[in-house]
Amino acid sequence: MGGRIAFVHQSVTEYLAAMELARRYQVTPQILKEKLTLTRWDQALFLALSILPPSHSEAFFNDVVRTDLALALDAVKAHASKRRGIAKASLLFCIADAEVAPIFEALHELAGMSPEQRMQQPTHLLKQMDRNWGGNEALFVQLLRLRESHLALAVIGPVHVGQSRRLGQLEIGDIDWWLDWMIDEKAPSSNYWLNERLSWLFAAHLSKEAQQASVSEFNSANSKYRKVLASSILLYQNDLTTDDFSADAISFLLADLGQPEMNGSFRGNLLGVTATEKFVSERLLPLIPDSKDLLLSNLRHVLRIAGTRHGRRYSLD
Repeated sequence: MGGRIAFVHQSVTEYLAAMELARRYQVTPQILKEKLTLTRWDQALFLALSILPPSHSEAFFNDVVRTDLALALDAVKAHASKRRGIAKASLLFCIADAEVAPIFEALHELAGMSPEQRMQQPTHLLKQMDRNWGGNEALFVQLLRLRESHLALAVIGPVHVGQSRRLGQLEIGDIDWWLDWMIDEKAPSSNYWLNERLSWLFAAHLSKEAQQASVSEFNSANSKYRKVLASSILLYQNDLTTDDFSADAISFLLADLGQPEMNGSFRGNLLGVTATEKFVSERLLPLIPDSKDLLLSNLRHVLRIAGTRHGRRYSLD
């Protein structure tokens, strides 16, 4: 009776105080104003922010901001230390944009999570993080190799629109792995955007040798990837011409003219964007007299694309 209880470590006291503060705040929010006047409550305040449910934590944080912005930033930093992956990286990004290492350490944590854990992460926040990826290209590829389309699109997005700076040359390994992913993606919307973003990324951040691997695969007579290559990756290699394709690959592209849905994208058709003037005059224009209906319509489309590139209006008469 009348004795005092002492704890071995101060953190135990602070934790119990935070638990009680969080409980009381949910009943009587005004109690926070009193505690904010006493600096000895700072650690308990940080802990309470982590304990409170989302329905109360935002109001709690706003009250702290109105009283002491520096304290609020410390609270966010303390809150970040309790998080992992994207949640942690985004909090650190908001309060310490210049401190790159902790943010990338948090993204390394993301790569080590299970698929189930990553599904709980606020992936959409990656699109808002203007990060300098220079020196972290291996991590960039590692995150893409998790083969999760929603995550890949969030990682590539800021780079694609020019927010994230200085992404260097990427080492992606065997191109077949990426092509299989692009083919296997089932969701129509994800498939389109994944193929478009990866194609742009490979054109912008792979070595010439690595880009040539895609051309070599397309030229292989037994390649199962010709369709996806023709409708995505090769369309972004602006220096390609029909001179780079094998005779068998040219036959594939010419046969595609007779299909109801030719391979291509909003960037055009591969035959149209690569055909040289010589190829047009020797291989495409001679097809006109015997072309009808679908073939003629597709041929007209390809010649229109080629003509725009060459500054010509190719006659279909």
